[in-house]
Amino acid sequence: MLDDEEDKLTVGRRPSNPIGLGWDGNVSRVHAQLERVGDAWTIADDGLSRHGTFVNGERLAGRR
Repeated sequence: MLDDEEDKLTVGRRPSNPIGLGWDGNVSRVHAQLERVGDAWTIADDGLSRHGTFVNGERLAGRR
């Protein structure tokens, strides 16, 4: 899913998101954004989600 063709991907319930989570009612329509930085991927909420984004049980603030 995370291929070499894209540098940014959105995650959320909206069907047009490259990474769709339509089955999860806690996920916003556009919940978070994944962005390639060098060889790694980061995740950013940046206020997109009303419920927040969690990584390993910790609420994300900014990028990770």
